[in-house]
Amino acid sequence: MAKTISCPLHRNGLNPLRLHMPSSRHDVRRILATAQPPFETIAAARNEDSFRAQQLMKLGSVSEIALAELLDQANLKKEHLLTCASSFHMRQGRIRLSGEVMRLVVEAHESGEEVVAFTCVPEMWSVPELSWGECNNRRYKAQFRRWLERARVAQASGFIYSGFHGEWNGKRYQHHIHGIAVGEKAIKLRGLYGRFGLVKTDDIRAPLQIVDVPITEDLTDLAKWITYCLQSWWPYRALFVNAEGKVFRSRHRQRLPEAQHLEFLNFMARHGMGDLLFLNGIKLAKDRLIRI
Repeated sequence: MAKTISCPLHRNGLNPLRLHMPSSRHDVRRILATAQPPFETIAAARNEDSFRAQQLMKLGSVSEIALAELLDQANLKKEHLLTCASSFHMRQGRIRLSGEVMRLVVEAHESGEEVVAFTCVPEMWSVPELSWGECNNRRYKAQFRRWLERARVAQASGFIYSGFHGEWNGKRYQHHIHGIAVGEKAIKLRGLYGRFGLVKTDDIRAPLQIVDVPITEDLTDLAKWITYCLQSWWPYRALFVNAEGKVFRSRHRQRLPEAQHLEFLNFMARHGMGDLLFLNGIKLAKDRLIRI
């Protein structure tokens, strides 16, 4: 790997660059090569970083311009900038993390354990802006952990691999969490239904979704779900009201408007990849993920 450039805003925590590159069997680049959409290419990630640098340079403060210059420097020299504000950094981390999680999930499936994917959308994780004090991921992680403990999920066997995500609806950011649950945790996760504020509202029709993940020979479905757990960008999905007065969220995912994209980049720059992940029953040990 090329030289790594340090970012002043990088937080300590789980560094996926310590993980092994995945075997061919668990490499999402190969598995999703013919999927729609395919896994993000190096060129696409580098181009996104160039776009982000342009926006930071155009709209940003002194510190944001400094981040833009680091992104440009890394792109020019084909190096690695250690910050979640870099699409290339997130891509490299997602490849390694996805490969390790796929390995653990396949082993669990072969042992007869259940595997599900879930999305949790708490209404109280909705904020009008990405201020550091109001939407610090560490607070969300602590709250989600308490819910799992109270629902007896945290104490169950198995593991959870999940990541925090968000989207802008034109007025507010809605934070949520996408994950994979294995073993008894997958079964007990259903105990969150209707509790801890996870109830339907006009804006949130499905506060908790849980679906079985088929483990096929080519692992395509599993790869799609696992890469969905940790994403390098947030979308803009507008809310609209139909003729009956019901509120719906657009299915079309657009790029964030300039002001919100700048907030998003600041948010990502202040989080390490470990801050964006929620792990339960697994941990990073040297150069791989292990069950605990």
